[in-house]
Amino acid sequence: MSNLPPPIPKAYWYYSKDGQTFGPYTGEVLQQKLQAGELTTRTLVAAAGDSGWRSLAEAMGTVPTPPPLAGGEKPTLLAGLAGKVSEASGLEKLEGFSLKHLFSEVTRKHSPEQIEEHFSVGTATTTPPLQSVNAAWPTPWAFVHLLGLSLASSLVLYWALMRFQNPNLIPGWIFVGCFGIPFSVLVFFIESNQLRNVSFYRVMALLIPGGILSLVTSLLIFEYTKLHSYIGAMSAGIVEEVGKLIAVIFFTRKWVKFGWTLNGMLFGAAVGTGFSAFESAGYVFVSMARNSEPETIMMMRAFLSPFTHTIWTAAAAAALWRVKGDRPFEMAMVGDPRFVRIFVIVAGLHMLWNSPLAIPIVGGDMGFIAFRILLGLVGWIVVLLLLQAGLKEVRAAQAGLASAGPDSGKLSSPS
Repeated sequence: MSNLPPPIPKAYWYYSKDGQTFGPYTGEVLQQKLQAGELTTRTLVAAAGDSGWRSLAEAMGTVPTPPPLAGGEKPTLLAGLAGKVSEASGLEKLEGFSLKHLFSEVTRKHSPEQIEEHFSVGTATTTPPLQSVNAAWPTPWAFVHLLGLSLASSLVLYWALMRFQNPNLIPGWIFVGCFGIPFSVLVFFIESNQLRNVSFYRVMALLIPGGILSLVTSLLIFEYTKLHSYIGAMSAGIVEEVGKLIAVIFFTRKWVKFGWTLNGMLFGAAVGTGFSAFESAGYVFVSMARNSEPETIMMMRAFLSPFTHTIWTAAAAAALWRVKGDRPFEMAMVGDPRFVRIFVIVAGLHMLWNSPLAIPIVGGDMGFIAFRILLGLVGWIVVLLLLQAGLKEVRAAQAGLASAGPDSGKLSSPS
């Protein structure tokens, strides 16, 4: 924000884009949207109470240089892959997205007070009014710090385990690798919920019970459908995604005010993280009991967890919430094409992950791992596309409040 001028000297502003009016927003939010690439200096804006429109540059009194937009960059392999995923999912292509912006806060120092405020969300006093929500691309940073700490701690504990041969270190090694790493990914979704309307307590209330219920539900589906007998390990792509989604629906069935796509994404990520942690810990424990290369299992189950269950369930739940909104769940909702297309992609990614496929030109174990990373990349693209859809949903709701003025009430779910 240091390259931008001082805040716009009006309390609330509207802007016009694609023939529609959005707002009211504070001047600070407009600056954030400019920095995120959602607005340009030529975007027309009007102060609340004024009848005239002017460019954003005129409103700011100068012409700040916005960051380059994704659309203006040279086509890359990643952009081409994102376009294909967009077509398959039925979601709009990424607009104004930049990895540089997404991770712009990672290297900045944050005081303990800033960290506390960062996670103080979801209460009656910390949930912002809808018109004050920053619906620009988020800038999560804490999850990177936690992920790095978890990876480093896991490696240190493994070194200590090998060095001292002390079995008391085993539970810590399993906990950090199988629980700490997936939880770090969950923090990404906590930070990306720009609505700031879901408390840390609610997330934790989903994490462990949701992980347990999804495991038990999946085992029951395996038992009664016998899908494993027909397609082997790939059957988990169908069974486990259904089991996790059932857990999300069950534990959030009374949370009707959390009907936003961003909320569904966070709820799915919480349940997916619990499932991932418990399942990975089980695999590592069994492999150690059998003395069958637990290090390899830890790498595949824990170190690659940022590409698996957490993002898969986040995407599936976000897709369902796009259909459900703040209405009670009905079975007819799972037949909606907006959900079906995403769920098929998620289940397909899971099935391919459990397959023996690898990238042949890489060869060996690295070809196997490289293929999983490619699948994870596709999964993250789906997440980003749904995150974009969730942010646009918020902006559309903010536009609906334009006629109500800046004194609108607290945050509520989309109708």
